[in-house]
Amino acid sequence: MIVIYVFVILSVFLVLLGSNSAYRKLADFLSISMGVTALITLFNVTENLNFAYSDLQTYYGYFSLMHYWSVSDFLTNHPFEFIYDASVYLLASIDKVLSLGTTAHDFVMLFEIVAIIFVFVAARQLFSVNQSVMVSLLYMVYQYQEVFAYNLVRQSLALSLGMLVITKLSKKKYIQSLLVAMLATQIHSSMKLIIVLPLFFMLFEIFKNNSKWISSMWVGVYIVAFISSVTRLNELLNHLPISFVQTYSSDEIASMASFSGDITNSSKYLIMTLLLTFAAYILKTCVKGTFEGYVLNRFMFLISIAYMLVSFIPFTYRVLFSGLYFLLLFIVYVILKKEKYYLLIPLAIVVIVAGLSASPFTVLSV
Repeated sequence: MIVIYVFVILSVFLVLLGSNSAYRKLADFLSISMGVTALITLFNVTENLNFAYSDLQTYYGYFSLMHYWSVSDFLTNHPFEFIYDASVYLLASIDKVLSLGTTAHDFVMLFEIVAIIFVFVAARQLFSVNQSVMVSLLYMVYQYQEVFAYNLVRQSLALSLGMLVITKLSKKKYIQSLLVAMLATQIHSSMKLIIVLPLFFMLFEIFKNNSKWISSMWVGVYIVAFISSVTRLNELLNHLPISFVQTYSSDEIASMASFSGDITNSSKYLIMTLLLTFAAYILKTCVKGTFEGYVLNRFMFLISIAYMLVSFIPFTYRVLFSGLYFLLLFIVYVILKKEKYYLLIPLAIVVIVAGLSASPFTVLSV
């Protein structure tokens, strides 16, 4: 376990090395080598953990069942979003043909590694190679990546694609960002609310040349959303379906929904939402005048609004946690763009310590 955190700290020092242009290629090479080693190490050191846990049982159970399905069975019976299920069906078919004996550990960790690779690809839209490796390794131990990765497997994968949507949009790759967003919704349906809706609003604003009246409108909408959350007037919208954030249901899920609905629409989560709003303000202040900064700022602002408007729906803490998932990327963005490299070490320490409670070595320990 300790070696994983050592890799994270070392990645920060390689960013410091790479900040000197004379050593950038060396830092890039060492970072890639270490990043690959870190992923292999993570796979190996988690092998003896208990992966028969909560939603993981459901996901691995369907993977095991798909070994016996024909294509027709798959098209008729697949339980979740199509792209996710197709990926699992392909993996099950390969596992069956090659007799790989894929365990629950192998299954979950494969998707975790793919998600971390997607984070790297997303980070590369904004940062150098060594900086992107650092971001990827920070996410490997980040609390809100671990919350999803070691239970809510599909959403972890979808959020990593969502990050790619945001970073591609920040580079004005509009068509690519739309295509990736549509792909993400076919891994987890919550991406319609978390990624697609903010994306369409931002594209509308961008092609309206960032009209001042639109910015003023969002401030007004934010105030309304805040009041509706505090007063619970947002419950007037209770005809909205749980499918916004939860794909499947059962008696057990309905019982969980009743409880989580109460704690979701709470002062604790409202304060966390205000943290996201503050982060959006810091982004606007620190990187004012850049298109990248505008995209990151507006996205965080829209996530805050979305959560406050629908926080009465059971399981919408996932919307808030998704906003917190992206927060790490935005913090790193500000630090690197302002060239405050000395802040990376305390940031890494905070990420490591905060992530211990959600670490697989904590939640999956036998």
